[in-house]
Amino acid sequence: MFKQNEKAIAQIADYIPRACRGMQLQEAKARLEKKIALYIDDGCDAAVLNAAFAPALNSHTRESFFRASKRNSAKEATSEPD
Repeated sequence: MFKQNEKAIAQIADYIPRACRGMQLQEAKARLEKKIALYIDDGCDAAVLNAAFAPALNSHTRESFFRASKRNSAKEATSEPD
């Protein structure tokens, strides 16, 4: 289950900056919430996903939203086992 959550976080963190590039902040947040809901429906832990993306969902500017999303992808890259 841990691997599935980690993989989902990495996939979402990679997807969001590409998919939401031209969107306004509220649209991007809605897209992120929908993506999280899809992964929860697929069996990922809701608490883990929501905690991972809470900084992005609570951001007040587009810049901070994308910065928070990038931090998640950077955390995933450094936490991967060899």
